[in-house]
Amino acid sequence: IYKLQDLNNDGDAQDANEAVLFFDTINTITEVIFSTPNGMAIGPDGALYVTNTPAGTQTDAFVARLKDNDGDGVANSSDEAIIWWDLRVFNPQPTRTSRPFDVTFIGDACYVLDVGMSPRAVFRARDANSSGIIDSNEWSTFITDTTFGATVTQALCSDGTSLYVNQRAGGSSNPQPIFRLTDLNASNTIDDVNEVVQVWAKVNVPATRPLGTA
Repeated sequence: IYKLQDLNNDGDAQDANEAVLFFDTINTITEVIFSTPNGMAIGPDGALYVTNTPAGTQTDAFVARLKDNDGDGVANSSDEAIIWWDLRVFNPQPTRTSRPFDVTFIGDACYVLDVGMSPRAVFRARDANSSGIIDSNEWSTFITDTTFGATVTQALCSDGTSLYVNQRAGGSSNPQPIFRLTDLNASNTIDDVNEVVQVWAKVNVPATRPLGTA
């Protein structure tokens, strides 16, 4: 994982020392060994959270937390890169392989899209006891695919209040909608039809600019 920083404020990160190898699995002395790193998000603590999405027969499903604690510009020390949320342990469907695909935050709550579940799901986690990792009682299912019509299949992001999710599917007949999910009743789950709003669909794209797979 490279960190890019515009140190001289010239509008790019292509100058000397502006691209730094922030974390790698060769020089690390941590428990984090990525096979297929995928989604990334900056958490409220300034740390970088990265999902590892196992492919094929791999099973290493987790969210890692990376933070440069000693100011040396990298996060390769044992206290700087940890498995923060181990989805191999907290898998609600043991017969399936968890595949955390994307990650985002609303406040100190972390949301992960797991494409390995059937149906696919968004999980919510919060380190309520400040132990530094997610414990067994600190996560729950926020929404599953097709709940109140919302398609939860590809990616998610946050505006600080709501989550936005989209449907992954190509083909001319698929609408590929984007939905806004807002936990209006603070139940930590989407449990009311009014909490799901479709905000966009492929029909809004000009016919001259067709979409493939969103």
